[in-house]
Amino acid sequence: MTAKLRHPGDPADAATGPVPGREPAAGQPGSLGGRLLVAFVAVALLSVALLTSAALVGTDQGLASAQRAERERAAAGAAAAVATAYVAAGGWAGADFAPAEAVAVAAGAQLSVRDTTDTMTWPGRGQRAGLG
Repeated sequence: MTAKLRHPGDPADAATGPVPGREPAAGQPGSLGGRLLVAFVAVALLSVALLTSAALVGTDQGLASAQRAERERAAAGAAAAVATAYVAAGGWAGADFAPAEAVAVAAGAQLSVRDTTDTMTWPGRGQRAGLG
């Protein structure tokens, strides 16, 4: 009987699997290079996802801030128009709120005016401010 010597990792040893203590060849599953590649790709994808999330949050906050500023400008414009109407009419009676209402409507809002006693002066009696 003759014994045949084989080199570790010889294709004839494929049935026995990898030799303990010996790394698989580069490019094979489980090799150091393959594991490093998977780790690198995972870190890259995670960083892209994190950056995208941060950008979306920042953009959302910027848009909310811009919308808030636009609403404040519209409210200030409507308040100025109401004040002008009040002064021109010499009080709430007979004040023309059409210009102030136009400012509010242009901003997508609804105008309601109350005096210092919290009495609704615009819209007038029978017209309640509500959901349009």
